[in-house]
Amino acid sequence: MQGWRSPESLRFKTCNSSLGFAMQQVKIFKSVDTELPEMERQINRWMRKSGARVLSITGNLASQPSASNGPMNSFAAGDVIVIVLYEIDKPIA
Repeated sequence: MQGWRSPESLRFKTCNSSLGFAMQQVKIFKSVDTELPEMERQINRWMRKSGARVLSITGNLASQPSASNGPMNSFAAGDVIVIVLYEIDKPIA
């Protein structure tokens, strides 16, 4: 079957680099949707300073119903979570 890969080829393999081995890690950011610009700045600042190679970014928004039960039912600030999967070089011990 063309395009088929064995399960062994889909397993994570650590890459060898000049500094050692690459290691995958996760960084989690949490905020509320009314503060998204600040969260974006925080994530971008972390990426610049850490030098991490970002592999993927995933996020989720959980809306919170407002405490008021008026005719114009609105939503309070919802929780936002962003998960960054990244890779760093692990020095050889």
